[in-house]
Amino acid sequence: MRWIILPEDADPELQLNYAQVLAIHAALLPTGEIIYFGGDEHDEQLWQSGHIDNTRLFDCSTLQVEAYNPHSPTNDVFCCGHAMLADGRLLVAGGTEIFFHQDPTIHHDHMPGLRNAWIYDPFTRVWHEVAAMSDPTPQYVNPGNPGPEGGRWYPTLLTLGDGSILAMSGHPSSHDIRHNNNIPERFIPSSGSWVSLSVPPVEFEVIDIPRLYPRATVLPNGWVFCTTPLGSIAQSQVIDPKTGSRRFAAAAPPEDTVTTDPVMPNGVYWGNFFTQCASLVLLPLAPPNYVPRVLICGGNTAYIIDLQRLMDAHPVAAGDPATMATTNPNQQHIFYRGTDADIHHIFWDEATNRLYQDSWTERTGAPAAAGDPATMVTPNQQHVFYRDNNGAVHHIFYDEPTNQLYHDDWSKRTGALAAAGDPATM
Repeated sequence: MRWIILPEDADPELQLNYAQVLAIHAALLPTGEIIYFGGDEHDEQLWQSGHIDNTRLFDCSTLQVEAYNPHSPTNDVFCCGHAMLADGRLLVAGGTEIFFHQDPTIHHDHMPGLRNAWIYDPFTRVWHEVAAMSDPTPQYVNPGNPGPEGGRWYPTLLTLGDGSILAMSGHPSSHDIRHNNNIPERFIPSSGSWVSLSVPPVEFEVIDIPRLYPRATVLPNGWVFCTTPLGSIAQSQVIDPKTGSRRFAAAAPPEDTVTTDPVMPNGVYWGNFFTQCASLVLLPLAPPNYVPRVLICGGNTAYIIDLQRLMDAHPVAAGDPATMATTNPNQQHIFYRGTDADIHHIFWDEATNRLYQDSWTERTGAPAAAGDPATMVTPNQQHVFYRDNNGAVHHIFYDEPTNQLYHDDWSKRTGALAAAGDPATM
């Protein structure tokens, strides 16, 4: 194995310009091609003139840049985020709203981000614009430049186990007073829409310091582990991508890799210079215990963290438990909302003298809970009601004759107004 410059043995001038565009972003496609693109290529003149159509395809079998030009999204995708969908398409979100060296107003040192999102289909070789990322107006309106808030420049996009894609952090638009978009959101492929997660406390993520491309990976239990300290406390953290709830995982790596900021032609360097923001990789999950370990490297020192302790942890209660009397006098049941926003069920069975637990939302595919459950029992059935993040009242029930759990949305079925509090049963 060896490295070669393409085209091999060609004239150095040809090799120097062979890529044709600056590959700020690149992704391997299921067609055996690499798509790479750069938007304005960090060139102010290209941005000013609108020459931001800079995308190419590289054929991995022929080692050639293809003659076919797939073109680009119509907005500037320089410093966007991207992640693969389960069907092999590429989601691209965010980018550069305005190119400047220094902004004398609130957005000094960082370029404002975009809300736009696109999907590239490698099989048809066509870009499709999809729903823009969330607009939290009027939470963070910039009085000097009002308009749609949100947007992301230098965001992290991460494919989750259920096929949705998590977008987190990044510098928001010029209409937004924040320096960091602290509200994560998920792209749902089936609906083509974005769903905002909960607003984190400042100890987990701040709004006044930009967090550019946070280093994150998905763990086997579905949680997202982020090595980059996003909040006011220098801690790595895990994030529940269904709800946005967070917990600290371990002290973040030290800021030990750069003593002098690099000199840049325009006097400004955008980015973070520490091991905290070095490259991250989830190491292979190997027997006997398939322990998730994460390596970060690229600074003066490489670090590995063993996350088995996090994997062994069970969700703790986030609210008050509800009890249930059943027609079976030999069982006792408790339901509660966990920190993962699932409705958890613990019951003691006298016949076996054992405790059992399961998640009724996970078993039925019901959405996350925003409040505490209420319970009710009827002959041969056990019922749980709860409110979701949109105020819909959901119903999960166990049917003894069929030994099955079922779920339905009572608000949707009846057209009832959204709930502002927890339900009560009668």
